[in-house]
Amino acid sequence: QALASDGFTPQVTAPVLVPVISKAATTAKELAQKQKAAQAAQAAATAIAISVTAAVAATAAAAAASGAAAAAGSAAGGAAGGASGGASGGSASNAGSNSAVVVDAADAADADEAADAADAAEEAGRRSALQASTHVGDQLSIWSSGLLVLLDRPSRRIVRKIAPVSPLTSKLINDSAYLRAVLGSLSILLPIVAMLLAIVGISDLEGSVVPPATAIFAAIIVIGAFDAFAAFAAMTVFCAVALLRAPTRDLADIRLVLCLILISFGPSMLAGAFRSFRRPAASNAHHWYERLVDLAVGAFIAGWAVKNLIVVLAPLSGKQLLVTSHATQIGIMLAIAVAIRVVSEEVTARYFPGRLASNDVFEFPPVSPVQKNISLTLRAIFFGFVMAAFVGNGVLLYVGTALFIIPAFVGMLSHRFPNVPKLYQVLPGGLPGLAFGLAIATTAGALFAKHAPISGDTGALTFVGATAASALFAIVGMFGREPVEGDVRWYLRPQNKWIYRVGGLLVFIVTLRVTGII
Repeated sequence: QALASDGFTPQVTAPVLVPVISKAATTAKELAQKQKAAQAAQAAATAIAISVTAAVAATAAAAAASGAAAAAGSAAGGAAGGASGGASGGSASNAGSNSAVVVDAADAADADEAADAADAAEEAGRRSALQASTHVGDQLSIWSSGLLVLLDRPSRRIVRKIAPVSPLTSKLINDSAYLRAVLGSLSILLPIVAMLLAIVGISDLEGSVVPPATAIFAAIIVIGAFDAFAAFAAMTVFCAVALLRAPTRDLADIRLVLCLILISFGPSMLAGAFRSFRRPAASNAHHWYERLVDLAVGAFIAGWAVKNLIVVLAPLSGKQLLVTSHATQIGIMLAIAVAIRVVSEEVTARYFPGRLASNDVFEFPPVSPVQKNISLTLRAIFFGFVMAAFVGNGVLLYVGTALFIIPAFVGMLSHRFPNVPKLYQVLPGGLPGLAFGLAIATTAGALFAKHAPISGDTGALTFVGATAASALFAIVGMFGREPVEGDVRWYLRPQNKWIYRVGGLLVFIVTLRVTGII
């Protein structure tokens, strides 16, 4: 045994013991290099887990912000014609607003998290044209059937009534408006299929809290790309029954079911926050280019997010889960589904514009400051609760969670800060912002873990370093909220059209590299 521990494998050949050298003992230098590499890998993994969890945990705010941005654009009215550029300037973390847009200050703070209000103004003008137009799909005789349009009015009424209380729920219900525009009441089939899948998954449970079978789990996630509420409702039912049936439950089980519910709809909603799926039909080369970007970026964001969230399910729950070995395949499936969703939205806007206008809720009722504070508090609790599985329950967890949520609270007052247009032009938004944010979080987390003036677990120190850097980046962005009146981001100016297109492709490739896709 002593020999074996020193790198020797004893081999008995009677009557002599012959030591056979199998591998030389690891030198101190090699061991130090391996430890350094392991720490760097852990820092990178922790930073990615933080970034993905934080991004998807903010889906509720992004959903509310999308509605706020649309409302802001509608209020702008004629200002739409003066806005230029597509939704490419939109960002879930750093975005500005057009100064001609008249919007409540709190709503503007939320809109900053999802899209430039200048882009929202342009979208509002195009949507107004959409509402006044009709096409071949709108003129089909089938719409004279009361049964086929039975869900139209109740769905809009429910969305508007729920929005002030739960912006996320209203956004989830409104997500399938394009399906109701094309299929009418038949759109209810997708939630039914999702619920049937959940029931089949429940029948396979054996008393432990685990995800449904991989095929069922993947199917529900793919359904979420087309109807977020269907996936959300199905996964919520599955998780509730799984918890009730389990003979014992612990915090790891609670974390697991919360993430399962989030995975069912969060990545698709996050992709929609980065690139708006719902636009009026493309009418020129610029609009078609933007649609192509919607398809590529939306598919990437959704696939990347769901893959990383599924990978962390095992360490999150402390269990060996079969589904984690299929994370990449599920990510690819969701990416394809999101690409199909973008095409479906374009077809709907082109051939069923009147039906879409009568089913989609463009303007959401305002959300009260109290509700916003409650939403942000719940988001912080969720984030801290999930990250405790990775960094432990200690002071560093609370510090990192506070750093994560402070910018969101400060953002509610950002309209009172001075605005620096040049800073707005320098800071990256949208996909470049994602790549830059990931790079900053990973680097800052690793550096802080290595040089921190306090002792602690590498993962916890990385967590604090990454959230601190992200918080600083977000707060700095609040001082660069918008360009000079009448201007847009520099790469969206007409003279920089090719810089925008070629540079966008390069940024997309770099982002794929930074996120580990290539």
